[in-house]
Amino acid sequence: MSLPLHPEARVIEEHPCGILAIEKPAGLLTHPNKPGIAHNSLLAAEYDPKSETYIWSEGILHLNNRLDSPTSGIVLASLGNKISIAVNELFRQKRVEKEYLAIVKGIPTTKKGDWEDNIARGRQKGNLRVSRGGGGIPARTMFEVLRTSRNKSLIAMLKLTPRTGRTHQLRVQAALHRLPIVGDRNYGDFGFNRRFQKSTGQKRLFLHAHRIQFQIPGSNELFSAKSHQPEEFEKVLH
Repeated sequence: MSLPLHPEARVIEEHPCGILAIEKPAGLLTHPNKPGIAHNSLLAAEYDPKSETYIWSEGILHLNNRLDSPTSGIVLASLGNKISIAVNELFRQKRVEKEYLAIVKGIPTTKKGDWEDNIARGRQKGNLRVSRGGGGIPARTMFEVLRTSRNKSLIAMLKLTPRTGRTHQLRVQAALHRLPIVGDRNYGDFGFNRRFQKSTGQKRLFLHAHRIQFQIPGSNELFSAKSHQPEEFEKVLH
């Protein structure tokens, strides 16, 4: 079966049971925002939001997770309904390990740590803002500092491992801990982002879905996929 993938997307890992790890660049939609075909989405195929599937003449692709358009990295998908349901159950049971790479403004005071917050989102003067406290939902993310740079800006590259799966969790928690992800247009430091873009020429969100791993349902095999650090990360860390 030939996948009608966007030219900038590629399959980086595949298992005979029908599980696929697809790598997408920043700026590409995981799926269209409405039913139909979108030229800037993962597949050049009809998308059905109700079943969360792409449909084309040769087959059906089920999405098991999705990334925001500005985020690059691994999207997990399945070529069969049965395996897709089983993988979705692994996500529900929190048995899927995910790691992200992020470049943040500032440098954490510790090499490793654990963010545990009750997070709430709201709007202030038209902009999204986040807060801790009552009424929020629990979110937990582990972080590790991989690299730092004090060249043009004080920035750090973190490995982020989410232990819960909240909307925009990594972006929200990074902002709450005063380490906003560089290029984040919703929760970031907007003034810093403008200065950073001007000095580096880079305007993307510096968040990348780097690795995913889990035990394949019904077997003892591990499915593991890794998407390497984007070249833009290396450019701004020098």
